[in-house]
Amino acid sequence: MKARQISVCVLRHGYYPHDIRVYKEVRAIVENGYAVDVICLRREGEKKREVVEGVNVYRLPLTHQRNNRFRYLLEYGLSFFSMFLLVPLLFFRRKYRLIQVNTMPDFLVFVTIIPRLWGTRILLDMHEPVPELWRTKYGQSSDSRVIHWLVRIEQLAMRYAHAVITVNETIKKRFAERGTPPEKITVVRNVPDETFFRVSAPVSTNGDFLIMTHGTIEPRYGHELLLKALRQIKEEIPSAKLMIIGNGENEPNIRRLIKKLKLQNDVILKDWMPLGQLTRYIAMAQVGVVPLMPSPFSDLCQPNKLFDYIVLKKPVVVPRLPAIEESFDDAAVLYFQPGDFRDLARCILEVYRESPKQQERIRRAFQKYQELRWEVAKNDYLQVVNRLVN
Repeated sequence: MKARQISVCVLRHGYYPHDIRVYKEVRAIVENGYAVDVICLRREGEKKREVVEGVNVYRLPLTHQRNNRFRYLLEYGLSFFSMFLLVPLLFFRRKYRLIQVNTMPDFLVFVTIIPRLWGTRILLDMHEPVPELWRTKYGQSSDSRVIHWLVRIEQLAMRYAHAVITVNETIKKRFAERGTPPEKITVVRNVPDETFFRVSAPVSTNGDFLIMTHGTIEPRYGHELLLKALRQIKEEIPSAKLMIIGNGENEPNIRRLIKKLKLQNDVILKDWMPLGQLTRYIAMAQVGVVPLMPSPFSDLCQPNKLFDYIVLKKPVVVPRLPAIEESFDDAAVLYFQPGDFRDLARCILEVYRESPKQQERIRRAFQKYQELRWEVAKNDYLQVVNRLVN
């Protein structure tokens, strides 16, 4: 008789398989021989339950909306309550050996209390530091009562879990400073799975000098800064064009600023698209830009787009922030002073003026990336999973 597979459950207040980090982790667990269930939210048109590449996906009748803090709290509360009811029901049928909870919110980990009492191991994936993100979005000081409670919830969640993973050493250090033993935290980088980066045919640029950025359009991601830099860049490079791929709550403001700066013919706005299409546009760009604004949250970020550009061997312009400096030196990327559009313009112009010299910088960035690539991160991740399961 065939031995029953060990069952693992993954929880995410987000969408599957659209959440790339969760998708990569689930694929890694499946490839390692485990049976996997995913509990997540449901977008319009998606099925309540389906099997995706051998994974049982259970979707709650909830959607994620970027809105004010009260909407977030309501949404997270409903998600917590729904999963609190569903997880035990599935547990007693499937006998999960491990449950992984991907934040945000941090308190979602506590929906696993009944399986945990029965011996299930709990792995917490701390993707983003909530206190710093809250401070950045809502402008609260580090000593406010709200931030104090967010830190307490964060630390309680990490203490409750049997093991914790996060995305870079800078965030790990911050968690440790707040009280979590560093040996409990493993870094699993949120880097691309290169098997998704097969470019069939790049889109033509028609001879333009194309500047590229992609991702969520929110104030902290610095699209306004890049537009101001573009206006200065065009004084030297009339053929310069900026492509922004993504959407978000700040998109109306970006459109107004484009009109105000008279850049309607120089900026290409495209909605978010599947990775297979996205790579075609990245492949045609002359430079990739990560225009993060300085903030408590940005200090801890290594944005996904940074690695996307490096994998596709594009010169990258980034703000000088601690988490990025952790992995890449000045020989690998071009650094500008955070929040300074003139210095950002200077770096992009340097790529244009010294285009042949950028090949050495690209080579150096790709070399550094080899130490961080998904095959390395996946091995780190599976070591944690296997240790907990066994």
